[in-house]
Amino acid sequence: MKNLMVIPRAILVMLFVFTALFVKAAIWEPVTAPGGVKKTRCIECDVSGNLYTCSSEAGFFVSKDFGKTWTSINGSGLAVNPGNKWHASTIQADPNTGYLIASQIDCTVPKKNVSYYYRSVDGGRNWNKIEGFKGGHPRTAIDGAGFLPNGDILFGVCWGEGPYYSSDHGVSCSLAGEGIGHGQAEFCFGYNPVTGDCWMGSEVDGNSVFISTDNGRSWKHVPTKTGLRSQIADAMHIAFNDKGDVFYQMIQGVYRTNDRGATWQLVYDSGCSSKGLGALRKDPNGYLYAGNGVDWLKTPVFARSTDGGSTWSAFTDGIPPQYRASWLAYNPVDGRMYCTVIDIKADTGCIFRTAEPVFTPKGKR
Repeated sequence: MKNLMVIPRAILVMLFVFTALFVKAAIWEPVTAPGGVKKTRCIECDVSGNLYTCSSEAGFFVSKDFGKTWTSINGSGLAVNPGNKWHASTIQADPNTGYLIASQIDCTVPKKNVSYYYRSVDGGRNWNKIEGFKGGHPRTAIDGAGFLPNGDILFGVCWGEGPYYSSDHGVSCSLAGEGIGHGQAEFCFGYNPVTGDCWMGSEVDGNSVFISTDNGRSWKHVPTKTGLRSQIADAMHIAFNDKGDVFYQMIQGVYRTNDRGATWQLVYDSGCSSKGLGALRKDPNGYLYAGNGVDWLKTPVFARSTDGGSTWSAFTDGIPPQYRASWLAYNPVDGRMYCTVIDIKADTGCIFRTAEPVFTPKGKR
């Protein structure tokens, strides 16, 4: 025992500091998913910080404690999962009213699956089908409904008649004029806060970008021939930087236009799958986030741009590499990003959040 070397305390401290410099801290940490849920489809937050998620097999859920516990909100008016014939698809909180807007798929008729939108004004205890929506096939818009500053809501379908707009906070909706028409798809909606235009991502033989200057009442096709690979240019997720540049995530990556669609530039090789996996969002800093939705693009599960979308870097530590992104959301109360990810091969999924806030909400330190 006398021959054992005693390491001085100062050296131990130096070793600890040296090790810490070369060990990456986890950016993401896991969040408990609702009990019994195999695969969460999406994650959304309301202005009070409540979290919402859904899964095909178990319906809709809310967490009022940042994901520690979850409560089912499959209230009256829904038909979630009787014999696995109704599938929950999306759920969002309207930032203008706080009402919940959800979609589910009716699979009761073989080969004639139809999706519908629903609204709840009481936190999910009761739901009403949104009037005027004729149903899409096989599910509603992949990236959910679009919410405009004036209170209007935009609705789309994945193969069906659309798009639609609602001017009564989701009680009813009307078919837009000059839209893309029956038999096509509306994957995502976005409002450009700089220009005041509405943008839509779709799939129409590669001509997949549309713009509206009247809050979704009518839509005009934006030519996408310059800079886009039109044969796989399905536009499934959308975001805008602080200058008003428009970003779409397509199957082969994230594209940007700063001249209202005249030209396009591939800014990051992080794409989305034909099933809608992938994600594209912005936080209050103006930082952009892209979630990889396909295995064959060997980019990280998540990347972030802090310069308006010109350059991107990995933002993925803490999430196992076998996962693909399926949804991203910013929580205005705790200042963190939340995401859902899916293991395509195992057909499972889970929820993560950033270990630290990406933005400090006003009034907090």
